[in-house]
Amino acid sequence: MISLQRRISSFAVNRLHRQPTSGSALHPKLEMYQMLRDGAAEGTLTAAQMFILQRIPAMKALRVASATTPRSSAVMLNAIAGRREVQEIIRRSQYSRLPVYRGDRANVVGIAHVLDVLANPPDQPLSKIIQPPLTLLHTTALTKALTTLQKAGQRMAIIVDNSGRCLGLVTIKDLVEEVGDELAAW
Repeated sequence: MISLQRRISSFAVNRLHRQPTSGSALHPKLEMYQMLRDGAAEGTLTAAQMFILQRIPAMKALRVASATTPRSSAVMLNAIAGRREVQEIIRRSQYSRLPVYRGDRANVVGIAHVLDVLANPPDQPLSKIIQPPLTLLHTTALTKALTTLQKAGQRMAIIVDNSGRCLGLVTIKDLVEEVGDELAAW
């Protein structure tokens, strides 16, 4: 076990410092897989653990678009909607945060937290209580999207195309479920 830990540690240090691995002609990814196989053979890793670890690089291929709720299915608020209309949408919705659009649903201008909407006076326009949306390109890696949301302290992001038009939305819950489904499928 100590031998495997030493090899993995050495591999990681060498990769971080971009130095070639001493005495190894193997590609770094193949070298890591060989270490995982050695760990399984030594009994350090179970076959299931090894299988999951080998599949981690495939997670990088997942894109945020796979977890996106399409714009046409998203519950959204119109920035110019009256208070009664907003309250009715909130009442029918199961969500605590709702995207706010102006004009076209592809033009998201913010995110409204339901508690902020209900706590403000009825004559307060939505534009005064919304937060700027966190936007992510539809091509963003799922793992990067999750990290970005966590670092920003946000629970929701608006997924946009290359021109900045809203394609849909994604939440941390959506991303975790997508990762969980991938892990469960393995």
